[in-house]
Amino acid sequence: MDQSTQKSARQVRINVPALLFRSNLEQDSELARLARQTFFYANVAFFAGLLYALMYICLGMYFTAAGASIGFFGGGTALVMLRRNARWSLAAHLTVFSSFSAVAVVILGTGNLHSPVMGWLFAAPMMAVSTLGRRAGLAWVAIVLSFVTVLYFPHQLKLIPDSEVPRSFEDAFVSIVQGGLVLAIFFTVWSFEVVQKESAARLRDAKVVAEDALQEAEQTHKDALLVINNIAEGLAMLTLDGKFASPPSSRFQSWFGLPAKGQFIWDYLSESNAVAGELMELNWEQLQCDWMPLELGLQQLPQRMEHQGSVFKLSYQPVFENSKQLAQLLLICTDITAELEAEHANDLQQEQMAIFARFVRDPRSVRGFLSESERLVKLIEHGRGTIADQKRWIHTLKGNFGIFGLRSFSQWLHHLEDELAEQRDVCDEVQREAIGAQWQSIRDRLAMIIPDETSDQVTIDKARIESTIEEAARGASVNEIVGMIQRWTWDSVSQRFDLLSERAKRLAERLDKPGLCVEIDSTEIRTPPTETWNAFWNSLTHVVRNAVDHGVETTERRVDAKKKSTGTIKLSAYQSRDSFAVEIADDGAGIDWNQVTKRAAKLGIRLEEGETPQELLFADGLSTKDKITETSGRGVGMSACKEACLALDGKIEVESVLGKGTTIRFVFPAIESEVLEPAYMI
Repeated sequence: MDQSTQKSARQVRINVPALLFRSNLEQDSELARLARQTFFYANVAFFAGLLYALMYICLGMYFTAAGASIGFFGGGTALVMLRRNARWSLAAHLTVFSSFSAVAVVILGTGNLHSPVMGWLFAAPMMAVSTLGRRAGLAWVAIVLSFVTVLYFPHQLKLIPDSEVPRSFEDAFVSIVQGGLVLAIFFTVWSFEVVQKESAARLRDAKVVAEDALQEAEQTHKDALLVINNIAEGLAMLTLDGKFASPPSSRFQSWFGLPAKGQFIWDYLSESNAVAGELMELNWEQLQCDWMPLELGLQQLPQRMEHQGSVFKLSYQPVFENSKQLAQLLLICTDITAELEAEHANDLQQEQMAIFARFVRDPRSVRGFLSESERLVKLIEHGRGTIADQKRWIHTLKGNFGIFGLRSFSQWLHHLEDELAEQRDVCDEVQREAIGAQWQSIRDRLAMIIPDETSDQVTIDKARIESTIEEAARGASVNEIVGMIQRWTWDSVSQRFDLLSERAKRLAERLDKPGLCVEIDSTEIRTPPTETWNAFWNSLTHVVRNAVDHGVETTERRVDAKKKSTGTIKLSAYQSRDSFAVEIADDGAGIDWNQVTKRAAKLGIRLEEGETPQELLFADGLSTKDKITETSGRGVGMSACKEACLALDGKIEVESVLGKGTTIRFVFPAIESEVLEPAYMI
């Protein structure tokens, strides 16, 4: 209870006996006022009735004394009722009735129409209107007038006995009655004055409390606005029809301006970002239709937008009425530009660390990757090739950059692929320049950690030198020794496979296929560090990605198929006297050739005479995936691999058993290479 309420309660206790203050009276000031008024009237009836009854008894006026005693007993009963249960309304009715009855009987005993007590008839209507209301007051006025009217006829017919007042006491009686009437009127008016003052005091107290509450509310509102306008987020309250419920916060306005009165949120956002505005309008209609869960509907609204070089995150907080009914929507806008820049800087640093670690372990493969990327970028920059060629080159670049951990450029190329899919034409000048600029930016960053290969020095493993010396000691010919020394600078197939293995495992984790096992079988086979071999090794990433994405099943499907829960991919390289082969094998779901054929027919791709369904795997634009992802779905990766294989006069063999797995084998003319273990010779 606050100070004003306590003060009001103390005033009530001071002016009215404690018998009136039940809990219900303390909670209602008007009820307390009426109870106090009833209490006053009951006291008047009680004491006036008592005094007049005693006086009439002393004068031998027993009939009149009986009438006065009605007021005494009625007022006393009303006081007892107030004390016991605070039923003030019933007590008020009893007080009014007993007062009227007492006055009526006294009038009959003291002269009828000529009785000096006639003036006391005002008491009943006055008590009724001040405690029970205007209707009760009017009713008692009617009763009093009816009584006077009825009293007239018996008086005329002398049916009522004369006054009981002794003739010697008539003058004194009139004086006493009139004096009592004056006192009654005075104390009644005085009671009204007291009640009025108390009501005025309570009104002043209530006004002070209201003013204090208003000032406190205004200060709280100012404090809330101060907080809202100084937090990092911009806030805007929206109605369910998409309009601003109130002006947005100062931060929000500083970013996008002050909205017009009655402006829709989508029209407002369209002034800053047309795409965000269109998405907001489209999905807000779905939100209003209420045909999907609220959480899902909010997810369909735009979550991010760009404006004047800044990126803003948009989130939505529903505001409920009575904890059930959606009333409004709070739009929370956060400037995440600095956060994204920091994340981008961190990503670039992580990329540089990753490629540097790879360069330390295998500098030749990194240089080969950069050389092949340079070649493909130059081809695209100069507008070479058809749309199919450029798609293959871009897809190969994306895969290679992903394998070496340069995901930022890989993701940028993925978006470029989306653009090319829509425009259905070769890269335009703007796109070619963008590719060149992105590539130059990467070269500039990598130049700090990967120096240009300008030295004529070559780093050779000690084991290879010792192996060459042993062969010379056994009597190897000069040509054989020269060939061995020549191969010192060739690329190690094992290192190429290591890189593909890392990529496969990372991709499997991302595709919710954890625990992928990658087996490598290549011994000390090497390939010449030529541009064509670099292109082949870089394109091989598409085959590995397809094995992980299309071949190896998820853990649940493998368990259902009674397989080991984790998949296996095997990377093999071996040679014979006539050929050199590279194999990518998986124990996954295998290839459904009927599905491949149907998919090809749907895309309008048909087999030439003499071709087998296996040829469809390497057709431009064919993919068994319905949805394009960053990993697969465009149908250009395998065709790029085929192109690189044919450039080396190779051929491709595909073996697949549905439900068991797939093996893709690339067979090339023989490469003279050192094989330390005869078990790998065929």
